[in-house]
Amino acid sequence: MKKLLSFIAVIVLLSLSACEKNPSGGGGNNKGNGDVNTDIKIDGDFADWAALDAGKVVVAKNNPGSLWEAVKEIRVYATTDFIFYYVKFDKESVEEELANGDELNARVCLNTDGEFASGYHNYFLQGYDFVIEGAMANGSGGWSSFDGELNQRVGDGWVIIGSGMILGAGKGVEYELMLDVKALNKAIKSSETPNHLLQDKFQTGMRFYHAGWEEFSNMPNASAEEGDGSSWGDLLEITVNK
Repeated sequence: MKKLLSFIAVIVLLSLSACEKNPSGGGGNNKGNGDVNTDIKIDGDFADWAALDAGKVVVAKNNPGSLWEAVKEIRVYATTDFIFYYVKFDKESVEEELANGDELNARVCLNTDGEFASGYHNYFLQGYDFVIEGAMANGSGGWSSFDGELNQRVGDGWVIIGSGMILGAGKGVEYELMLDVKALNKAIKSSETPNHLLQDKFQTGMRFYHAGWEEFSNMPNASAEEGDGSSWGDLLEITVNK
C-alpha cells in the first residue's frame, strides 16, 4: 500500500511540474513563459532577440512618410509552437503614455491561411480574419502582461473565440509577445471557419491604441502618399521556422 501511495505522489508531482511549464498559465499570463524551452523568453530582457538568426526574423520599420510615428520597429519570429513579436516604441511617445498612467492597447492582426478576399480590410492592404486584442499597459503606470482575447471576423463584426494564448512583457521602450500556436489553432478549430488554421506561411501586423482605443500607431505602414493615402501598409509575410 505504501508503494502505491508513493507512486501516486510521484505522478502528482510530475503533473504539477508540467502545469507550471504551461506558457498560457492556465488562463492568466502574469508569470511569463518560465521554464518553457523556447528561443525567446518573455521576461523584458531582449538580448535573446539579438541572438536569433537574423535571416529568420521579419522586420518592419516605421516609414518616415507615414502618419504613425509612435512605433519605430516591429519584429516577428515564428516556430511551429510559437509566434514571437518584438516592438520598439518612440521614446518620447511611450514615456509620456506610461508617465500619465494611461492605457496602451494593441491588436495583433493575423491572416492565417494566406487568402486575402475574406476578413477585414481596414488598416492593412490585405484582408485578415483574426485579431488578438489586449493591453500592453493597463493604466497602472507601467507595462502589463497583455493577456489578449482572440476575435474572429464574422460578417460585419468581430466575435471572441478564445483567450489565454498570448502573453507579453515590456521594459523601457521595448515590448515582446509570445503567441501559443497550438492554443490558437484549437480556438480556430472550434470557430465558424475551422479551415483557417495557421499555415507555414501566414501574414501579420499590429495596431496600437491610446486609452479608449484612439489610434496610436500602425505597423507595418507606408508613406501617406502611397496607396490610399492613409499610411496603410502590406501585412508582413512570415514563414514558420522548422
